[in-house]
Amino acid sequence: MNKIFRIIIIASAYISGSSISASDMSYGRFMSIVDSIAFNNKAVAAAAAQDISLQAALRTENRLEAPGLSFSHRWGQRGVGNKWSVEVSQAFDWPGLYASRRKANRLQAIASQSAVAKVVYDSRCSVAQSLATLIYSNKLRQLYSANLTRIDSLLTLYQRGFEEGEISILDVNKLKIERITASRNVAVAAQAVADAESMLLELNGGKPADDYLSSLNEFPQATLLPVSSYILAATATSPEIIYRRNQVEATRAGEEVARRSRLPGFTVGVAHDYELGESFNGISLSFSLPFLTKGKNVEAARLATIAAETEAESAELSVRTSIESLYKKALMYYDEQLQYGKILAADDSERLLNLALRQGQITLIDYMLEINYFTEAKAAYIEVCYNYLLSVMALNLQIRPTDF
Repeated sequence: MNKIFRIIIIASAYISGSSISASDMSYGRFMSIVDSIAFNNKAVAAAAAQDISLQAALRTENRLEAPGLSFSHRWGQRGVGNKWSVEVSQAFDWPGLYASRRKANRLQAIASQSAVAKVVYDSRCSVAQSLATLIYSNKLRQLYSANLTRIDSLLTLYQRGFEEGEISILDVNKLKIERITASRNVAVAAQAVADAESMLLELNGGKPADDYLSSLNEFPQATLLPVSSYILAATATSPEIIYRRNQVEATRAGEEVARRSRLPGFTVGVAHDYELGESFNGISLSFSLPFLTKGKNVEAARLATIAAETEAESAELSVRTSIESLYKKALMYYDEQLQYGKILAADDSERLLNLALRQGQITLIDYMLEINYFTEAKAAYIEVCYNYLLSVMALNLQIRPTDF
């Protein structure tokens, strides 16, 4: 257990941005924005309110029933007189049932709180993905807008050359057709930006998130931990696993409540009767026999426990396999990111192609094909960076504390 907590502490240091390196600070700032928006999410607020309501209901559930008061009056025949009676009674269950209910309610309260933590986790995942998508779409829009500007500049030059009789109309039309595709790429990227902003508006509880988004221009440099760290830490901190485990404990306690609910209940009363001028005081005692009718309740509770245990085992397996799969993807994207980065960092293709076109070494068609090739290579690089960030965030959020 100590080893697990050491790993969690190490992971938290990476994720919280406490490192002095610029990249970790960048990721830390990014995650602080994630938390700020997730805090405003209506789903989180609803889950928290539901938890508060359940906690209040559980506090009133394991109490004695309200005392009973009964009164009767009977009229006798003429000359006999009347009689009346009054009784105060209190019903209660088998004493051990209260202790079982108290334990079950406590465990149900814990399960409810972990359900809120799971909603917080889901909200963080949605916010982080939407923020990453916004950065990705913005970068694509900038890339394709630059390409559209390039085409517009060429089109202006070629249109002037056509008017002066130096350029064929075919070249002008080729550029116009190319502009349609370039313009569509910009429009698609712009629509993706609008969609991401709309999603963030919803996730932010309907409040504009402009203050958060203005600083998001580049992908944060997310740190990837060893895969064993994620698996060990997630076993102890994954919101999904903790929620399922708490559900198992709550259903087991509910099974014990169901068994003890079959034990007899009691009703004790104090009575006063008046008849024919005489008063009578006494007590009454009655029993309920729930074991005659509640046998199926125990079986239902037992099956609920089996179902919860199966779901918990499935959740642990799912988290483990998901981590392993995400980790492999993250490594693949990281490797591709490095390869693209080495090539594109010193990319001088646009200048060389412009020079070749001006000197007549290549045709306009060749120029556009080459420009589009390198533009799409840059788009692929942006996508690789985006997918790498998504994979690492999905891993890191598994072991990020779910309280604000």
